Amino acid sequence: MTKTVPSRKTAGGRVQPRWDGHLPGTRAALEAVFRRAVSGAGQASLQERVLAHACEFRAVTANGGLVQYLQTAAERKLAEARFALNEIGAMEVAAQVSTTIVGLQRTTSAKRESALLLKLEQDLLAAGQALDRLIARYASNMTDNSAAPPPLAR
Repeated sequence: MTKTVPSRKTAGGRVQPRWDGHLPGTRAALEAVFRRAVSGAGQASLQERVLAHACEFRAVTANGGLVQYLQTAAERKLAEARFALNEIGAMEVAAQVSTTIVGLQRTTSAKRESALLLKLEQDLLAAGQALDRLIARYASNMTDNSAAPPPLAR
């Protein structure tokens, strides 16, 4: 379970409980992915990339850095996050990301862009623990599937 400790303010000035990181199962799966990547044992699988993107997006948001994170390559990063969120089963959160992408594509106002990103940050923070649980479930399924023996040839 995610622990909450003293609150802090986000970039939008909203107060939120501090986030203490991914759930234990998620951390274990991420560590395995990173160990494999560091060892040079091939390219990351789609499942591993989905997990990494979902975790990165959750961590950036939870630590109040979403607006800064999206200062460069925002559309690409949001598209990667949207795909990952859909894959882990967070369709409502992915829809919020889609709405933000469309809004960013339709505006040239820096003030409007900032407002869209702050709204997204607020929505993602509201999804907090539910999103943590979805990521953990995906990580668990990914780990279970990788430990399963290959199917028998017929």
